[in-house]
Amino acid sequence: MRNMRLPVSLNDATCSITEIASIPLMLVVHNSLPVHNVKEFIEYSKTQPAGLDYATSGPGTSTHLAAEMFKTMTGAKLVHVPFKGNAEVLNALLGGHVKVHFALTASTLQHVKNGTLRALAVTTLKRLPDLPDVPTVAELGYPDYEISSWQAVFAPAGTPKDIVDKLNGEIVAMLKTPEVQARIIREGAIPVGSSPEQWSERFKNEVAKWGKVAKSAGLATAN
Repeated sequence: MRNMRLPVSLNDATCSITEIASIPLMLVVHNSLPVHNVKEFIEYSKTQPAGLDYATSGPGTSTHLAAEMFKTMTGAKLVHVPFKGNAEVLNALLGGHVKVHFALTASTLQHVKNGTLRALAVTTLKRLPDLPDVPTVAELGYPDYEISSWQAVFAPAGTPKDIVDKLNGEIVAMLKTPEVQARIIREGAIPVGSSPEQWSERFKNEVAKWGKVAKSAGLATAN
């Protein structure tokens, strides 16, 4: 597997403007898998001689890192099966060829609601409004487990503060409009609109957290 190198610092080439949206993930299984909660899932994975195959849209993606973090924290016996994109993953999952996926909510929610897939947990710290009965991984005994994909705005390093503040104000105001919020929610994401300082701190924490996960999974070299 080709190694990837994570950014050393937020200040390498950019400065923060704002986080636009957070995109939740959820642990889903094909409905033919004989598990109905996370405890059963972990126990069942350990009974499989080679482990349970889980699908991702490729090495180093959020779906891959979510599974690797879960594996490390819970001891679940999981085997990575990378595909070339979300469409291939969904086809394999719906067909039952691969039965486990840490999925972006937007791409799989309809299949959970129609019963083809079963959601065992969500990866955010709070339950999702669309899935109020599905617990978070954190509340099941793994309080440090949290992952979501994100969309954000950056500017080149050295951008003057007044320009950063102007951009932030305009974008955050737009994110607060009902039309934009409805569109983001419809796409399976959560509107954010953070300050430059809030997003800068979160991004630094994200780089540090996922750098550790990537290295433990053999995806990244030390800088």
